[in-house]
Amino acid sequence: MEEIAVSPWSANSRLRWAATLSLYILSYALVVLTAPLSFFFVLHQIPEYERAVVLGSTIDLAYIRGPGLIFVLPFLEKIRRIDTRTKVYEIPPQQILSTDSVTLTVDAVIYYRVFDPVRAACRLLDYNQSVRSLAASTLGSILGTYT
Repeated sequence: MEEIAVSPWSANSRLRWAATLSLYILSYALVVLTAPLSFFFVLHQIPEYERAVVLGSTIDLAYIRGPGLIFVLPFLEKIRRIDTRTKVYEIPPQQILSTDSVTLTVDAVIYYRVFDPVRAACRLLDYNQSVRSLAASTLGSILGTYT
């Protein structure tokens, strides 16, 4: 049987562990050496209604921080702010022609809220637009069954 080649950068390799450790040491040293100025760039204030999803080198390392003051390492960690408040979206009116030739105008309002910020940040580029598009297309497909 043929053996599968394992990359030297696989998740449990020593080379990856050593490289990651050295990058973290360099990043912390950079923050300490430029301490008064670097605090403006590494400290972020997250309001009560938001969560910060910290993205490391892989999606496996994504985790939630906040609310409050959080510390984000420069060059190694990026954050995405996710709003967890309930949002309202009014779907534009759509007209349908019923079987007895009557024109009907139907509109809808949706309320949505993010319960899992990591999934909202990692799986979708813009979850607000995705929810709106899904609601409009669902309304259109349901109305199409009544014609």
